[in-house]
Amino acid sequence: IKGNPFNYCHSLKEIKCHSNNYIVYDNALFDKKLTRLICFYGSYHFNIPESVVTIGEKAFAGCSWLRTIKLPKELKHIENKAFSECFSLKQIIIPDSVSFIGEYAFYHNEELDFIIFPMHLKYLTKGVCKWCTSLKYVKLYEEITLIDDEAFSGCHSLQTIELPKNLHSIGNYAFSGCDRIQSISIPQKVQRIGNDAFKDCYSLKDVYFEAIPKEIGRFTFSYCKSLRTICIPNKSFVQFAKLLPGYIDKLIEIDAYEQADHESSN
Repeated sequence: IKGNPFNYCHSLKEIKCHSNNYIVYDNALFDKKLTRLICFYGSYHFNIPESVVTIGEKAFAGCSWLRTIKLPKELKHIENKAFSECFSLKQIIIPDSVSFIGEYAFYHNEELDFIIFPMHLKYLTKGVCKWCTSLKYVKLYEEITLIDDEAFSGCHSLQTIELPKNLHSIGNYAFSGCDRIQSISIPQKVQRIGNDAFKDCYSLKDVYFEAIPKEIGRFTFSYCKSLRTICIPNKSFVQFAKLLPGYIDKLIEIDAYEQADHESSN
């Protein structure tokens, strides 16, 4: 079975399995080794068995009644759209054992307000938390090098986010519509910022660049109506004027000491 053949079957009450390749246990369908969760059709709360290492594609998609979930300590993979549109899920702590989280894994979880990503995760995939409109707190660890397209697009309740120091790339529309963020610091190692990355961040006032990226996409700060300053390193005005030609009047050079003061205050 590829993915979840029963996703969005809201009236599903029972699965009877006559194959030796699968197991039905605690209102969920697993592979015969109980290492891959394929489909969940249970109620408000669920503790995934500790033997599970992979949560399959769309395994919980559309489980609008699911409120709490406990993930196994040795979980490795969360596949595409695994928890998409779980409208009642409020919080999730992902164990540090997880090395991969698929695209749109938590898409459109309207009540999700708290998420801690695993310590050794290398990148955030496309749309991973898109339209999580209640999301207020996100913990990102330093090993993340990529925040892909639309990762936090439409997260209207997100007020602050600290970008990892090892971040190299911010994708297209990555934070578009995060209209409560007031300031953002772009870490030194960032080489690319995609198109419309911070579009419609209406409350964004101040942006701090620790270094000069190689590429800043089109309309990166479009419709950021409150934007007043883009703070850049000393002697970088000419480079940033080329990268952000529409924002020359907002560019302000600051020295390393001022940048350090800003970082310590945040």
